[in-house]
Amino acid sequence: MQLKTILIIDPRPLLREGLKSVLRQRDYAIGFSDAGNECEFVKTARHCKTFDLIIVHESILLTANHGMITSYLYKTDNPIIVICDEVSEKLDIKLKFLNISGIIKNGEPVEEIVSRVFAFLTRRSQSERFSYQAYHETEKSKTAGDLVKQIPMTNTFFTKDKLEYLTDRQRDVLRYLKVGLMNKEIAFEMGIRESTVKRHVSDIFKKLRVQNRTQLAVSLSC
Repeated sequence: MQLKTILIIDPRPLLREGLKSVLRQRDYAIGFSDAGNECEFVKTARHCKTFDLIIVHESILLTANHGMITSYLYKTDNPIIVICDEVSEKLDIKLKFLNISGIIKNGEPVEEIVSRVFAFLTRRSQSERFSYQAYHETEKSKTAGDLVKQIPMTNTFFTKDKLEYLTDRQRDVLRYLKVGLMNKEIAFEMGIRESTVKRHVSDIFKKLRVQNRTQLAVSLSC
């Protein structure tokens, strides 16, 4: 029997071990790699480049300190299952850029999760592949455009004068920055080049007198 390999990326070590345990009970012919942070991920990636399945927790995609992992997930052709509570607006945008094979909710019974993982592993024909677009429409998730329209442009840190220095295009980029999108994602949503987004972001930092996204995020949250 051919050995299958699964990579589990989840910051919760007990959850990683528990998932490996229940999957092994179903099939011993599975090899596991796991990581809870970037250092562990780098060590894992050195030993194995290709996986039959990657299972990743939503927190890895939604926090800013996992850039190396998210960059890998954007580029890989390995199928990915995301474990989450709900598909939030921010997560919904992230999923557009991944080779999604399925979404599993945290509240699902263990038996159901195991069955779905093995269903993904045994899926072969292209017609049976998971369609995130179909899932997206079924769940009736909001688009990024709808989301940014709801974000107020005013805040207590930036003065009105500073915001007036921004062009309309820079204001659009600032709305997406507040949502937490990466440059590549902003470029996709706005229909412009990533290099153009980088230029806008740099100009925004200069005009609002912040050094990086962290300072911008803190200022916007005030």
